[in-house]
Amino acid sequence: MALIACNECGERISSEANACPNCGMRRNVRRFPISTRVLVSGCLIAVIAIIIVFGRLAMIGGGPDRNLISALADKKESCQAHVRELESLGIRITRSAGSTSAEFDELYWTAYEHGVKVQQAMLFYCADMPSSGNYTVYIKGLKSRKILASIHDGNYSDGE
Repeated sequence: MALIACNECGERISSEANACPNCGMRRNVRRFPISTRVLVSGCLIAVIAIIIVFGRLAMIGGGPDRNLISALADKKESCQAHVRELESLGIRITRSAGSTSAEFDELYWTAYEHGVKVQQAMLFYCADMPSSGNYTVYIKGLKSRKILASIHDGNYSDGE
């Protein structure tokens, strides 16, 4: 128990008192005191969570980049020719509604530099994407079937 000054008369009173015994002024006592540090931390966490949620919604709702789709559409025939060449070299390709899967040897894929991985995955995207650009390409390991990379609506990402 600490002694504090009454806000009205300045008399020293107990920090646990509900009113000043000298002047009768009632103290504004909180039942569940919240420290400023806890309040600021809670607000900061809430703001970060809101930013993350709206950022994710913007990525999901944004759809494919129109400039990218337009540039790739002009190269579609060339992309398809390169994909046929890769198929003839033994790259296994499976197509289904809305996606293409290409199976690569994991050792070769992991040896590629990042830029080469993006180019390879984008080649399959370019060859098979519809005019809307809403399409997914999965690069999978030949033996493990693990997703090594993917392109969703023109956005590349490593792994799953």
